[in-house]
Amino acid sequence: MTGNGESEHAQVTESEQTEKSKMNSAAADESTDEQSSEPEYPEDQMKLIHDEVNRARLATVSRISGFYTRATILVSASGIYTALQATKHVDVLGIAGIALFLAAALIGISALWPRSHRPEADIAASVDALLAGPSRYRVQEAIMHANREALIDDMQLAEKIGKRVRWGYAVLVLAWAVSSASAFMTVSFNWKGG
Repeated sequence: MTGNGESEHAQVTESEQTEKSKMNSAAADESTDEQSSEPEYPEDQMKLIHDEVNRARLATVSRISGFYTRATILVSASGIYTALQATKHVDVLGIAGIALFLAAALIGISALWPRSHRPEADIAASVDALLAGPSRYRVQEAIMHANREALIDDMQLAEKIGKRVRWGYAVLVLAWAVSSASAFMTVSFNWKGG
């Protein structure tokens, strides 16, 4: 019986080894498939980076556009309230309110002030890169670098405009508060005196 038991054990061991080798070859096939599905370096990865930078730039430009809209509303609201306050009975609080409305309008105008932007595509850098040498990816690298620099500039511009718009609205709210206090004081004074 030991002879039969040993042959059964040997058959089980052989079948385990066959099963392990099948699993190893299947895993090797899967890793080969995974490796072939990965993007080739660097063309696909460069395109991915380029697309991501362009997506980020579009989002940043959209954000800047929203700030410009808010700054326009700030200037308009400040102008309207300044005109309305100037036609009323003017006291010290009324003058302070008008000054704050004017300050909010000026802050809004400073947010809308035209700024120079980096060109969308730095053609000169791309041509220089092409003429610089035989590197296969030099032009793509130059374009990616130019887009990255433009993205950084756009993000800094968005931050500056956003700060100005926030400050402008804070001054506008303060102007409304001072103007309301002036109106309350005028009404209260007229009611007591009348």
